[in-house]
Amino acid sequence: MASSPLRLWPLFLACWTLPAGHTEARLAGGEHPCAGRLEVRRGLTWGTVCDEDLDQATAHVVCRELQCGMAASTPPGAHFGQGSGSVWTEAFRCAGNESLLFHCPRAPGHQWFRLVNGSSSCEGRVELQVQGAWAPLCAAHWDLADATVLCHQLNCGSALAAPRGEPGPAPLRTPEPCPMLRAVSTVLGALLGLLFLGLLGLLILLRSTQAKQSGLGSSEASPGEPTYDVIGELPLAGLYEEIEEESQGITFNNGPTWKETRRSALTILRDFGMGKEGNEARIQREIPFLLDALRKTNGADGRLGQGPGSRGHGVTGSQDSPAAAGRTGPPSSSDSRGPLCIAGGAAVAVTGVTVTPESLRSKETRIGPSTPLFRELPCVSGGSSPETAWRPPSHNPRFPGQPFDPTFVVGYAPCNVIADILFRKRFDYEDRTSLRLQTLFNENLYLLSTPWLLLHNSFPSFLNYLPGSHRKVMKNVSELKDYALARLKEHQQSLAPSCPRDFTDCLLMEMEKDKYKAEPGYNLGNIAATVADLFFAGTVTTSATLKYGLLVLMKHPEVEEKLHEEIDRVIGPNRIPSIKDKLAMPYMDAVVHEIQRFTNLLPSNLNHEATQDTVFRGYVIPKGTVLIPTLDSLLFDKQEFPDPDKFKPEHFLDEKGKFKYSDYFKVFSAGKRVCVGEGLARMELFLFFTAILQHFNLKSLVDPKDIDLTPIVNGFACIPPDYKLCLLPRSQA
Repeated sequence: MASSPLRLWPLFLACWTLPAGHTEARLAGGEHPCAGRLEVRRGLTWGTVCDEDLDQATAHVVCRELQCGMAASTPPGAHFGQGSGSVWTEAFRCAGNESLLFHCPRAPGHQWFRLVNGSSSCEGRVELQVQGAWAPLCAAHWDLADATVLCHQLNCGSALAAPRGEPGPAPLRTPEPCPMLRAVSTVLGALLGLLFLGLLGLLILLRSTQAKQSGLGSSEASPGEPTYDVIGELPLAGLYEEIEEESQGITFNNGPTWKETRRSALTILRDFGMGKEGNEARIQREIPFLLDALRKTNGADGRLGQGPGSRGHGVTGSQDSPAAAGRTGPPSSSDSRGPLCIAGGAAVAVTGVTVTPESLRSKETRIGPSTPLFRELPCVSGGSSPETAWRPPSHNPRFPGQPFDPTFVVGYAPCNVIADILFRKRFDYEDRTSLRLQTLFNENLYLLSTPWLLLHNSFPSFLNYLPGSHRKVMKNVSELKDYALARLKEHQQSLAPSCPRDFTDCLLMEMEKDKYKAEPGYNLGNIAATVADLFFAGTVTTSATLKYGLLVLMKHPEVEEKLHEEIDRVIGPNRIPSIKDKLAMPYMDAVVHEIQRFTNLLPSNLNHEATQDTVFRGYVIPKGTVLIPTLDSLLFDKQEFPDPDKFKPEHFLDEKGKFKYSDYFKVFSAGKRVCVGEGLARMELFLFFTAILQHFNLKSLVDPKDIDLTPIVNGFACIPPDYKLCLLPRSQA
């Protein structure tokens, strides 16, 4: 029997108020029932009212309701204890003559939901406020249980009806989902948000300043330390559902095979110098090649071409650039061609748990652990169509004296470092194979960040059979695996178990030992996928950060000038930088960290999935719920980083100018899925940035204040805009 299509409806709501005489207040923590802190019940949940919001008139009403006479005093400072459980943020505005506290007007502390076009404030169409705009909520499923949750949150008692109605105003339009989620995190101050995207239930982990609780991880956090309580170990892999189970590597894999492969990978990488002197030597060997390639540009390297949707910052594209050839790159983040509506309607929903516990789901309510509040919410504006694909730069001859796009020339350096670890191989800076591999890396990073892939990951079982850019991603993945598999077979032919040459040799030796087990976990497909994962991640993230960082420094020439001064004082003009120099170069260290924080390359990193039903802070998170750790809510936390939207190396410097590390710096994720190459990436960024600035001045083609730092795509990754620059040898500057 064919299933009916999924339809989204605006949500309407009618609530009934509690009858007169229904006790909604109590005093707790005192010596008798007429003394204590004020607690108010919503539905079946009791919560504490902040004492700073409690005046004498309100106290009189509470005493009258509890038949305790007149209020004697309202002592401040949590006189009767802090309480436990929920805290209600709104203030009561009683006149003093009300018979029940329920009759008093309330000034909401966080009023981000409302009912409009009804006969009262407890009836009407449901709307959500995000980034200063109100938009209707739409859902494919909306029943009385869902409506009851919202009635409780709006202080309207229980739901009387949950009708569907005609569409309201246009959906909320936001071209960049990550900044929107960050804004919601700032508005709600919430730990959790509930999101239903397409057919998947998603739980957004906005941020937490509380310690982990049982069931969400074995590690303990200090009070006030930001933590991500990522449940389970399975990343969301809707795009990769068609990958054979034995060929999923370490990024899109889980279970015993993943654990064993990741453990082996970490051990091998450590033995081959991950975070130690071995990798520093690799990077230092690559630095002269990078500097030589940059010198050859003499301010030009047309061969590196224009990347996707090149803006050029005022530079006209070459004859065979994408713009000149009439090809279209991705739109800028300000481009808006209409909302991309998941399943024809809304796309993103967030609710704040710290505002009202019932807004998620509570074991204490009758709604049940499997009743989500909202399935879909306001649309995320897409901008680019499924057919809009990233186009690689053409291979042009060099034209000395012309500006150049740094995309690939800075990409060769990290590509060669990770290739040396994986294959004991380095590529010349003119090598076509490396250029092809980098093209695949950059293209996939871009495509994974587009709205079409967001849509695909919402309906993978359906959209896998349709044409679209997701097929290009899978084709690229297949090509990368084929390359890795070819290297594996070469290594098999010359493998010397007593003398492993590289990472690949070591994994092949593990596979050889593993075949004698009852259930072998290693095979060529799995090893090839693991190598491809490390090759991709070890190249594209570092090269994108280098590219973005150079643009940021051009916009802030005063920062570049300070870096030159520090480099000259500590290293001088000729010596190759060392990681030991970091201790004497706090400003460079701070700049590298601030570049990573500010550019926010991977705002949410990989999604995860709850592997079992879990109770967290009294809320049931069902097995299969997809979890999104929004890392940028930490990187842009206003308390930790004043003026977080500004590039300020001072974010990582103390009053004495010494480097200051922040626990909120989580660009490499956290927990069991933390980046295995974190140590290598940190070392590469410090040494490569230092070496480039040791020998060159960065020259923009436009006034620095006119440089646009807006990413061309903001989704899975914040893809840096394309630009050209000139590098002037410092001896000629």
